[in-house]
Amino acid sequence: MTFPAATRRMVLALGLLLPAAPAMAQAPVVLVTEQEALEPAPEDVSSGYKGITRGPAIEDVAPRDGQANYVIPGPFRIRIVSRNEVPVDPDAIRIVYLRSRPIDVTQRVRPFIAKGEINVPAVLMPPGLHLFRIEATDGLGRRSSLVIKVNAVSK
Repeated sequence: MTFPAATRRMVLALGLLLPAAPAMAQAPVVLVTEQEALEPAPEDVSSGYKGITRGPAIEDVAPRDGQANYVIPGPFRIRIVSRNEVPVDPDAIRIVYLRSRPIDVTQRVRPFIAKGEINVPAVLMPPGLHLFRIEATDGLGRRSSLVIKVNAVSK
């Protein structure tokens, strides 16, 4: 639908109409680069937090831990659930790519962290086995972590 230029300017100025450009799909986020995937695998994959924690619950939605074939590009969605009505601190959510020298990849997905979840429509990583540690902290400083294995395959 097109409008006369004067009408379009007035409607846009009032914020009542978005530009008539077609919706563009967002490009996939590179979660792991080829170079990072070449780093040696870690010897120990412990979560770093031992014992019972009352920190936020972390649920892998997509990909699931150990999923046989995670097709890339694919969604990356992690749900973080607060406990005892203590809100999750969104600035304290981290994603670490586990290599012999861990690589913090949080900033790559920071725009997709909101309301207790990480929800990236599509991520890219080289084919192969990848390990990630997701960490979350609540408003009282209680921490939780979850390690997931992702076996990425190309379409």
